Amino acid sequence: MLTDVISALLEIADLKILKFDSHHRNEMNYRDRIFEEYYMMTYIRKGSAKLKVQDKIYNLLPGTVIFIPPHLKHDQYKDSEEETEFLWWHFTYNIHQVVDVLPFLHIPYIYPLKNHTRFEEVISGLCRYIAKRRKFY
Repeated sequence: MLTDVISALLEIADLKILKFDSHHRNEMNYRDRIFEEYYMMTYIRKGSAKLKVQDKIYNLLPGTVIFIPPHLKHDQYKDSEEETEFLWWHFTYNIHQVVDVLPFLHIPYIYPLKNHTRFEEVISGLCRYIAKRRKFY
């Protein structure tokens, strides 16, 4: 029953990718960061970094996705000089620009992907599609 309700919500929700980019960094030091109106998703392609939420520190390794909801204070940083390559997106996922769907899904802050190659293919295609559409607006 609950699965049916969530599926119905997801079908009518509108995903809006507000910004996206990729970076190669040897340093990173975002402290007490809070996103007020959107989610952030980051994918670690190579290298490593750290994520701190409350008192818990997560090690971010290749193939890891970070999911940060609005209003969550967090730190994202590196403690080594190795290069880290990561992709990130700022987005919303709402019904009629009012109801935020994602809290219903209880997505963890980090999760390792089982098939990161397929994820990279899909995300690369999505980013190319979005970039192409923006040229026409």
